[in-house]
Amino acid sequence: MALAGLDLSVPSGVVYGFLGPNGAGKTTTMRLLTGLIHPDGGSIELLGRPFGRGDRRRLFDVGALVESPAFYPYLSGRANLRTLAASGAPTPKTRVEEVLELVGLKERGNDKVSTYSLGMKQRLGIAGALLNDPKLLLLDEPANGLDPAGIVAMRDTLRHLASIGKTVFISSHLLGEVSQLADVIGIIAAGKLVREGPIETLLSAEGRVRVRVAASEVDRAVAALAPLGIAARDDGSDDGRPAGPATETGWLVVPIEPARAAEVNRALASAGIFASGLESGSDLESLFLELTSPAPQQAGGPTPVVGGNWQ
Repeated sequence: MALAGLDLSVPSGVVYGFLGPNGAGKTTTMRLLTGLIHPDGGSIELLGRPFGRGDRRRLFDVGALVESPAFYPYLSGRANLRTLAASGAPTPKTRVEEVLELVGLKERGNDKVSTYSLGMKQRLGIAGALLNDPKLLLLDEPANGLDPAGIVAMRDTLRHLASIGKTVFISSHLLGEVSQLADVIGIIAAGKLVREGPIETLLSAEGRVRVRVAASEVDRAVAALAPLGIAARDDGSDDGRPAGPATETGWLVVPIEPARAAEVNRALASAGIFASGLESGSDLESLFLELTSPAPQQAGGPTPVVGGNWQ
């Protein structure tokens, strides 16, 4: 996917969640940041300084796992890490044991990688990214193949790394996990940044209330809220119960601050519509879907280029 003037501002010492639908340009961005490909235009700043073709040594301060990790299957996990350590920035002899311990593979370190599960290979890939004790850690789908316990352990490890001043940049499809892990998020769609900021700020700014009413009253409820300047909409879901004449209900999405929920309830009651359920607040999934819904592309627009500014 081509990137169109993508500008990301990634603070140091945080977990940054990089989100977007398939084909939005997430992996392209990660490959640019690691020098695997080069931009056609724009500029890249890495660790606060311009990053170009001649700055390979800058990557000694960067650890990365982009796409699926690749290892020698006939070597052990420990031997693979030693081989990897010998090809990059100088690392202490004890570092391989430290990262094996950190990702929970020390007991399996002497086993051939060919015997590893997908989740174990993923953990070994994260260990490889940590070998040079990087200031910036770039991880593309780090939870791929991990079981629930492995995901929790990974979350704790990445939070710890951020707490000691490292910057952790993760691309992931697991929105629930990102919402628990990230301090800051950036959402891209069609190669462009559509929203960025602290996750708590973004979710509070995108406040909404969901109201459950009888399915037959959804349209009337939307009309009842319109005089208040509230553009409610049917979110197309039900309450999860089996459908039937007496139980069919629908949910309205009302884009207002949760503090105005009582106002919505009063307006509906005045119209003779009584809500059977009301939920306030927003969530990352709702925000993501709202911002990344496909829109028709206008003809005659600028041709996107692979480029932009990354910090």
